Amino acid sequence: MEQYHRRSRDGCVTCRSARIKCDELRPSCRKCQERNVPCEGYVRTLKWVLQPHTDICSASSPFKASRQPHLKQPKADEPIDVARGIATTAPSSPQNTITLLYTSDPRRAPQRTSARRTRSNTTITRNPIRQLFSSDRELALFQHWWRVIPDISFPNPRRHCRLLEEHRAMVLDYGRILLPMVATCAAGHLASTCGSATETEVLSLKQIAVQNMIRALGLGTGSGSQQLQSLRQRHGTIRSSAASLDELSALLSASLQLVGIEILQGSDMSSLMPLMKGAIFLVERLFAASSASEVTHLLRYGTVIQMEIKLLAYHDFMTCVPYPRKPLLHPRYWLREVDQLSGPSQLPEPDMVMGFAADIMILTGKCAVLVEKLFHGMMATELFQLHRVSLLDKLEKAIKALPAPTQFPDDLPDKEAMKNSNSARKQPNIHNPSIFAAHSHARASQIYLMRATDLPEYSLVIEAVITNLEASIQSVPVDSPSVTIMLWPLWVLGCEADDSDRGLARRDLVRKLLRTMFAKEGFMNIRRCLETLETQMWTRMDSHGRDRSRHCRVATAPTPLHPLPQQTRPSGQPGGLDTFSWVQTCFRHQIRPVLA
Repeated sequence: MEQYHRRSRDGCVTCRSARIKCDELRPSCRKCQERNVPCEGYVRTLKWVLQPHTDICSASSPFKASRQPHLKQPKADEPIDVARGIATTAPSSPQNTITLLYTSDPRRAPQRTSARRTRSNTTITRNPIRQLFSSDRELALFQHWWRVIPDISFPNPRRHCRLLEEHRAMVLDYGRILLPMVATCAAGHLASTCGSATETEVLSLKQIAVQNMIRALGLGTGSGSQQLQSLRQRHGTIRSSAASLDELSALLSASLQLVGIEILQGSDMSSLMPLMKGAIFLVERLFAASSASEVTHLLRYGTVIQMEIKLLAYHDFMTCVPYPRKPLLHPRYWLREVDQLSGPSQLPEPDMVMGFAADIMILTGKCAVLVEKLFHGMMATELFQLHRVSLLDKLEKAIKALPAPTQFPDDLPDKEAMKNSNSARKQPNIHNPSIFAAHSHARASQIYLMRATDLPEYSLVIEAVITNLEASIQSVPVDSPSVTIMLWPLWVLGCEADDSDRGLARRDLVRKLLRTMFAKEGFMNIRRCLETLETQMWTRMDSHGRDRSRHCRVATAPTPLHPLPQQTRPSGQPGGLDTFSWVQTCFRHQIRPVLA
């Protein structure tokens, strides 16, 4: 008579299911042979493995990387220790990568269909992460997104490394919604960099991602207003329950991924703005269901959601210029989460999304609002000039409040002012690019305000600010992570480059930096920015930096969409043509590059 036991710790799956003492003979136990039943083998549990780093871009064909083994399988007779959880150490070298065979949710572990099965849900028989993907190609795209995209998307990726595992776990937990998004993002990046993904593949993945998003939102067929009303009715009753908030946070993350995909593909503002408005709507619903202080505690992945909301705020600010519009996302949703301190006794550290430029970006949004009111006739020129003086002063104070770099380039004009900044503590050299990037944003916004109205072309003030902007841009190395937020300063410097010798030198600098940025990051909006400068801005400027289209009396000249306020010429200005105002040109011709 067979003797029953409470458990068989190291026995085969068949004996453990039947609660029979197993003799643990490998590869198949003798007890199963005596019972004339197939032996299902032994449990495979988690194990750390060392695998070589494989670059998907080096594959000769789009599917070469997917055929390579990404995860080492343990041998049949190899004892394995149980290790639950997710790796907490990011890859430290490009040659070798530590990988953990894991599942982010124990309930997702593959289960055997046995009526008398008593196995624990935490045991994993094979590679569980592979079960979450529909193909090896999707797994390869996910690994490319995890390893490459964060390093080119954040000015301080060191801080994102602390959230990298949590972010990856969130994508795996909500794989039905988020996995197609990240696969599309990775495929789009591969298509624009090394060509190991085709446009057809990117479009197919994008269609799947959008359809999954529509189904998750509960939007049926009908007009846009009917779908919006259905969405409001569904999410208007959300309460502060963990399940509802986590579901809403997953939808928010998916919508932000869609925004990133459009920026990566170089889409125009007409395609980007509806997605941004939808993401901001979900942010407002999320905060309406819980207070701002409860988001981190109630949400399972609250820190990841806060990081993505800050990224949405950055995209919002950088699409407010040069064509002026009011920012859509209120700072109360993200400003309190901007962290620039490592600790009470440590040195300042730039935020992972905005670096040291968070306050400066808020002022940039206010500059866009002020210029919008002026151009739409909602503010008199005299009142605009008063508010402009105030904003210019605030931007100057924001520059002085920046941490002082440890080294100053010899050609920086206002290095004495930066030495006398409020923060006298010296920063590590690694933070200098982030400091100069914030400095460049402030100078670019100052020039944007000054160019909103016609100024004397011999003005020494604006020329000094332009020179300072150029020096700050040159102080940000192209190979540093901070270069990812430099599109707005480079756009302003490019618009200030006329046909003179000095202007042509500035054009060469901007062209070189933008091409290097595109080769490094692969975001198509960088290439679109350079194309817009070359085809729509530089062709309108003469050797004196003046707009040809405003003074050439030809029938094909573009007609202004909105009448701009009449500018009075300052006393002492010579007669003739007005000085070039690229801000007014962008408004007249609706030039709206995506500078995020």
